[in-house]
This record gives sequence, C-alpha cells and structure tokens, in this order.
Amino acid sequence: MKHEVIALVLDNRRADAPKIQEILTGHGCIIQIRLGVHEIDGCSNQGLILLMVNGTEDEINNLVNELKTYQGVKVSSMQI
Repeated sequence: MKHEVIALVLDNRRADAPKIQEILTGHGCIIQIRLGVHEIDGCSNQGLILLMVNGTEDEINNLVNELKTYQGVKVSSMQI
C-alpha cells in the first residue's frame, strides 16, 4: 500500500463537479480524506479538491489516469 496526495483544479466546477464526483465515488474505497474548496467571494467557478489516498499503485494510478482524461481538470499528485 502507498499513500498519495492528489490535487485537482476544476476550471468550471459547476459543469465538471458531477462527473468528477462520479469518478471519485467509483474509487471511494481508497480515498481517506477529501477536501473541496472554492472562493466564496462572488462564488468562483474554479474549484480545488485535495485527496489523501491509500491503495495499491495500480488503484492509485487508475484514479489519477481517469481524472487526467477529463478535460478542464488539472491533476497533480505527490507520493508520501
């Protein structure tokens, strides 16, 4: 098992959030922590999601690769 932190930036969170939620739910067994943040001043349409995951290398890679295929979402990860 390995631990990894994954950061997602959604350029259009109102449009992208439902699909991203579906992806995250599909990989929910490896997600330990999820934090979603957006600017509340004017209710920004850009969002940030931080994940702490714990799983096998294949499980984590599958999640990251699926997120990276979604246009309009930037993904970055860091192994701990």
